[in-house]
Amino acid sequence: MTQLSISTGIGLSIFYTFFLGGIFALFLFLPKGEATNKYFHFVMIAVPLLLFGIYYFLLFWTTFKIDNQKLIIEQKRILRNEIKEFENIEKIFFYRRKGNYILQIESKNEEEPTQYFGFSKSNKKEIQSFLEKNDFEVEYR
Repeated sequence: MTQLSISTGIGLSIFYTFFLGGIFALFLFLPKGEATNKYFHFVMIAVPLLLFGIYYFLLFWTTFKIDNQKLIIEQKRILRNEIKEFENIEKIFFYRRKGNYILQIESKNEEEPTQYFGFSKSNKKEIQSFLEKNDFEVEYR
């Protein structure tokens, strides 16, 4: 069994953690005056919610495993994990939308094509070379 692991959204997550964490810390350590008291509770609630949203929607890990011409894709996020197995694959292709690449897999066992979003150009190259080394044909649209 061969595998490839890719993480997505780490850079943005780190940036927003420091940026929003700085705002959070600023409001914690500023002297309590009228201006800070006015927005204190809003900041204390909004910043952790924003960080949770960023981690939930942007940060995920994808592992591609190949075992006897069966492609297994495991995607891990903060609160959920998905594992999908593909056999009898007809087509695998990438296409570009809004600056990111989307991986689409069409299988005889699935009625609808399955899509995985949010891959960067370097991730696309890694995935494409990994799949081609394991005798899967990858197209680009």
